[in-house]
Amino acid sequence: MIRLRAPLFLLVAFVFPASTMAADEGPAKDVPELQVLNNYLGEWDVEVTSKNALFAVGQYVGQASATWTLDGRFLQQTSSLAPANDSKLLKTTILMTYDEKRKTYRMWRFLSSGHATEAIGTWDSKTRTMKSTFEDGDLTATFTSQFSENGIEQWSIALTDKKESVFGRTTGKNTRRDSKTAVSSAQLDTFMKKWSEYKPFQVPMDPKEEPLLQAALKKSPKGPWAAYLSMKFAQTTLKARNLSNVDRAALYGASLRYLKPARDILALSVKADPDDKKLQHSLNQMGQHVALASLEAGLDFVAVKSFAEATLAKNKDAKSWNYGNMILNGHTLLGRIALREGKLDEAKQHLLAAGHTPGSPQLNSFGPGFILARELAEKGERDTVIAFLELVAHFWANPDERTEANSKRVASENLKQLESWKTQLRTGKVPDHPKWR
Repeated sequence: MIRLRAPLFLLVAFVFPASTMAADEGPAKDVPELQVLNNYLGEWDVEVTSKNALFAVGQYVGQASATWTLDGRFLQQTSSLAPANDSKLLKTTILMTYDEKRKTYRMWRFLSSGHATEAIGTWDSKTRTMKSTFEDGDLTATFTSQFSENGIEQWSIALTDKKESVFGRTTGKNTRRDSKTAVSSAQLDTFMKKWSEYKPFQVPMDPKEEPLLQAALKKSPKGPWAAYLSMKFAQTTLKARNLSNVDRAALYGASLRYLKPARDILALSVKADPDDKKLQHSLNQMGQHVALASLEAGLDFVAVKSFAEATLAKNKDAKSWNYGNMILNGHTLLGRIALREGKLDEAKQHLLAAGHTPGSPQLNSFGPGFILARELAEKGERDTVIAFLELVAHFWANPDERTEANSKRVASENLKQLESWKTQLRTGKVPDHPKWR
């Protein structure tokens, strides 16, 4: 009997690799055939078209990346795809290599559904095409990927039954990001003149301007470009509050196309000038953006966890204005990862640790986010969430400790808001305030 869901998994497994934050150099030099897999290496934007009833009909947009691992012997890909009409993310990890003994390319795919497959591939150097096949139940899947010299991969998946009748077909186009980021000197000069003077609440938001922002940041890393990118991402977080799980994940995933290159540019700048505190702050902030976007998109949980742990380990200057922010952000990331790993008690501990932040100029004024609190409340952990709200009151809702009249008034309003949320939680409700989304 034909299993209809398997091919959807195949689509995710082969076409949507997503990134890790660190990788081995590769490929291994003693296996020249591995060079072919460099065609998959790097960051990509992905477009998928499904026109038959086998898949959810419609357009898909995603991001992709692939990195070398295990001393350059394997290319590792991980992925996350939000199918149409389905709020559940499908995730996969793929290992690709060249088997010298068998004289063929081999691919192993592992999916979050528990599904696993092994494929055999061949490379045609004349047409720059990789073709791989494997059988899955009553279906045979044939993947064909053709790579152009200008960073474009055109691919298709053909599904046939045992009678070799074509059962379905899906097509896609992957565009390597660095092939889309070339800008002329004249374009860059015009853009930098227009935006060189920082203007609060005015941000170059057009996606077409992302390559210009990256080029400007690379040329002048101490300029306003990192701040613009942070403001652009802030708009993403606000928009995401009102989206479905599927659209929210897709929106955050799309933001990685400009956040990751910006982070890498800033990392090189800090390496060249390690004593510059402004550059270091910009790098830390961009790393935080990448971690949050990756978490929300369902990508790179291991790397997100490593980033959060490293952030907390380095956060030793209690006099820094950012000290309290890093405590809250680091533990919030770790708590949300713990929930996704099924570690409920660990997630609760991180929520309370986040609440023990001493505050900061930003937290004292605007308060923290409550997403981890919401996720735990939805699992019935309302007592822990109420305890967290009581901790938050120490820095956000403390009118008795404030002297300026307006500050006391705002803190009093915040205290009323916290009390309202606690009442809702005690009656079995989860607050639906924007800060909780």
